[in-house]
Amino acid sequence: MSERLPLFVDVVRYAETGRRLTGELPLSGMTRLLPLLHDASGGAWLDLQFGKDEMKVAVVRGEIRAQVRLQCQRCLQPFDYPMRVKCALGVVTSEAEADKLPADYEPLLVTSQNMPLAAIVEDELLLALPAAPLHKEGECPVPVQSADTQAAKISPFAVLSQLKTKRSKAR
Repeated sequence: MSERLPLFVDVVRYAETGRRLTGELPLSGMTRLLPLLHDASGGAWLDLQFGKDEMKVAVVRGEIRAQVRLQCQRCLQPFDYPMRVKCALGVVTSEAEADKLPADYEPLLVTSQNMPLAAIVEDELLLALPAAPLHKEGECPVPVQSADTQAAKISPFAVLSQLKTKRSKAR
């Protein structure tokens, strides 16, 4: 069931009541993500379940999906990049609490009662983006050269062999 998503969430209260949020947020509102995208079209679909685990840790679990448009770093052409992010966030109010979280949770630092929902989703998408976006192999219009092929073309020792040849001729 998709609902109208709130702009701000009280993460602690949502965890206490076991609230679930399902819906779509526009990518155009994610200002830290925008500079990394080719364009701001589309949205991020989310299904987040707030609650408490067996150790009474407030958690946010769920999935975020988006189809973002990135720029290939090989050919500089845009391409669609499907994202599917599974998240398990432990709600903390300090770095000391974050250090005590179980290993299967990433910390979600809550600094105010109401957090922008888009900021939580944006953080997860930013962490899931590739460092150097590239087309899938075989889809890029620029041919890929292997490191062996490039090394064979330009050997760093080629200059040394030329110097050696010149030196032996001079004697």
